[in-house]
Amino acid sequence: MNYTLSQWGVMLIVTSFIGFAIENAWLWITKSYVDNRNMNLPFLFGYGFAVAAIYLMVGTPSNGEGLLKEKLCLLGNFDIMYFGFVFLFVSVGEICLGYAFRAACRFDYWDYSDLPLHFTKYTSFFTSVLFAGAIYLFMNYCFEIIMHYALIKKHTLTYLLDCLIIGDFLYSFGYMMKEKKPYVKWKKIQKKHAQKKARLREVIFR
Repeated sequence: MNYTLSQWGVMLIVTSFIGFAIENAWLWITKSYVDNRNMNLPFLFGYGFAVAAIYLMVGTPSNGEGLLKEKLCLLGNFDIMYFGFVFLFVSVGEICLGYAFRAACRFDYWDYSDLPLHFTKYTSFFTSVLFAGAIYLFMNYCFEIIMHYALIKKHTLTYLLDCLIIGDFLYSFGYMMKEKKPYVKWKKIQKKHAQKKARLREVIFR
């Protein structure tokens, strides 16, 4: 199915915000804090780019469009092959991006070393399965609905926000490449976690 530029613009906005929310939800659950994820705006451009790339290659599970559709169909059940492709896409993508970011900025953007079944610091079986499952569900149940409702007339506003998201991405990564440190603008720690740290400091320095 052919979509308009404005529809893809809306999809970029939605998926970039979802990515920001997912990462902070993971941090809130696992590390008891949320932060700006090295950006000024609450959008992570990489998620929008990933969704567009996946659609270009394999479409969605329901329509099976994309450059690799026929090859996946020949391998077996398309739903299973689709999930497997996304799993590999996430795993390989994280490894490549992790090493590239490390080379450019001299620090790790993420580190899965503490997780079981990790392969390098940048990917793990556990996280790849979770991401692949989330992407499969999104592409199967949400993608076409969002594209349908993205047929809006306020194209200028969509393009403006897209430009801001991409501009923020370039600025933030430019900062990290130059300064060789994370771009931290704000961070909120859970109260219980903050209280535990305060009590621990009292015990240590008493």
